[in-house]
Amino acid sequence: MEGCEELESSLLTQPWASVCFGESPFLAKACFGDTGYILLISDLSSVWYESADIQVVEQRSKELNKRLMVHVSSFLHRLRNLMSPLLKGQPGTATSFSCHHVAGGLSLHVKSELSGLPFYWDFHCCPAPMEMVSRHLVRPLIRMSLALQYQVQELTSLLLQKDAEIEDYRESEAALSRGRLRTEPFQEKTFQQNFMAENLPRICGAGEGQAFASALQQLYTAVTQQEAKQARKRQHSGEELPGCGMGTAQSTRPPHPGERGVGPRAQLTPRNSLPLCILPMVPRHHSWCGFGRCPVLPHLNPELHLFLLVAEDTEDPAPAVETAGHPHPLPPSQEDETVSSSKSATVSAALETASLYQWQDGACTSFPSLHPNPIP
Repeated sequence: MEGCEELESSLLTQPWASVCFGESPFLAKACFGDTGYILLISDLSSVWYESADIQVVEQRSKELNKRLMVHVSSFLHRLRNLMSPLLKGQPGTATSFSCHHVAGGLSLHVKSELSGLPFYWDFHCCPAPMEMVSRHLVRPLIRMSLALQYQVQELTSLLLQKDAEIEDYRESEAALSRGRLRTEPFQEKTFQQNFMAENLPRICGAGEGQAFASALQQLYTAVTQQEAKQARKRQHSGEELPGCGMGTAQSTRPPHPGERGVGPRAQLTPRNSLPLCILPMVPRHHSWCGFGRCPVLPHLNPELHLFLLVAEDTEDPAPAVETAGHPHPLPPSQEDETVSSSKSATVSAALETASLYQWQDGACTSFPSLHPNPIP
């Protein structure tokens, strides 16, 4: 029997689709099973959802379609057939959709036919919890930004290699048979400036309804499939990786020895941080990890760092690690030897990661051409 957890897992890998109800653009995704469905919809200001099991579907079908005497699975199958073309950008002409805001939520009304009789359905959506918004929208978008940024860097590297190859041909007096094919050497900084000035305004002015093009839908599906695969591995191994939980901000109370989660791995997750789960998490220390300088994310532009900043601890701050250029560490913590040893191991691992990159005045100036495992 298909349970709610299985539906939610299937919904995660469904890409967001741009839909339009009347003149209002929305993003939506849905998953229908034999015993229920889940619908997520957003206007980019709010996110709503409905999760209905077989009892809810049966009761609502009796209220809205009193003349239709069919099994609940037939209703669900019909709803799937009505919503699938809409989410693929090909809504049926015999089906109409309309939505309106209600107290504390959103109502989506569907009108069609089934077995020659009128078929009606109402999705009663309520505000989605922050956990669901983070899992289906925030975290995948951050991972997609990372993936696209890494892809751009790989393409930039290839262009520079091509320029070097062409220059070698020119120095060996190789002649270009067609002058119109001559190109100027690629200048990354100039390219970025032109992109920001010319292309970015056009992209941002395309409209909210065009948020997920076909290629981005494929990327979203690939990213969420990786997250689902990691979640299954954690479930099978019986442990929850730090920073990957679906809960809200973690407790700021320091763990006691013997509690679950104490150890070098547990200390990798900063307390009171958002569960982003994008790259291996490291402790937050001002001495070496600041805006635009985090050694674990040197391949990101400073603008993308904005997405990854975590809130500062409001109580029991972690001690800083003394490094060159920052000779004023905070007083050492009074936690027991086990926790101190764990933190020491964590800091050593983080500094080992930082040593892979070249630094100047506290900022990362270069990094390996192929960053190991940039996307988890």
